[in-house]
Amino acid sequence: MEIIPGVKSEDSQVTKLPLQEITSVADALFDGIHVLRVDINQLSTDSDEYKRTIENLTRDFSSLATTVQSQNEIIDQNKANQDTLGQDVKQMKQNVIDTRLVSNDGTLVWKIENVKELLTKLFIFSPEFYSSAFGYKARLQLKLNSTNTAFGLYFSILPGEFDAIIKFPFDYQIIFCLFDQTDQRNHIIKSFKANFPRPSTTHDKILSNGIEDFARLNLIFQTNSPYIHDNVMQIKVLIDFLDLPMSIYAHTFNLNQAMSQFFIQKIAT
Repeated sequence: MEIIPGVKSEDSQVTKLPLQEITSVADALFDGIHVLRVDINQLSTDSDEYKRTIENLTRDFSSLATTVQSQNEIIDQNKANQDTLGQDVKQMKQNVIDTRLVSNDGTLVWKIENVKELLTKLFIFSPEFYSSAFGYKARLQLKLNSTNTAFGLYFSILPGEFDAIIKFPFDYQIIFCLFDQTDQRNHIIKSFKANFPRPSTTHDKILSNGIEDFARLNLIFQTNSPYIHDNVMQIKVLIDFLDLPMSIYAHTFNLNQAMSQFFIQKIAT
């Protein structure tokens, strides 16, 4: 054992003990630092993993939100399509009814439903009808007059498939009848002389002739009106090819309308 001059050996042993402790503490500290570094590295790795997880979740959420929005748009579009389909079906039903009611004997009985709603509309059109299988094509129009005190009733000749072989100008008497739907049979019957050139197929303008003050609103919408039954009004129009007196036609409107126009005119004349 080395002897330090001027120092006893016992004192040398006492001096060396703290150095061992310091070394031991230092080693412990280094071990602790190493563990901390490992933990920090692990935390950094975990943090990166959490960050990637959050980014993936954000992307998934964004994708889910986009999918939900897309599904909502599809649902809205399907609802719109269903509404459109419903309107198409309703129109098809009306077209079937109109087709069933189309006549080709120069007359038309126009059944107008929801009469009370007419006051909110500018005008409505009747189904188209024909004077014969190969004759004139026509329709009616009902609209409020300029003072909103009466319904005007108008007649139009439309472009038809056989216009090239039938007579123009169209200059026949047109007779309108608004039916009294009670047993009183106080029908409103009016007529006018039409005058139409051959209708053009090159533009959309359709000419109309008629009676501006055909039926007064206070008469039609009176309490217990005879002209409205179950909110339905019925108007008949006929083309007078025979130039018969109005009294004869007035009589035909009181006959059973279930008979054909041919038999009605035979009976009346």
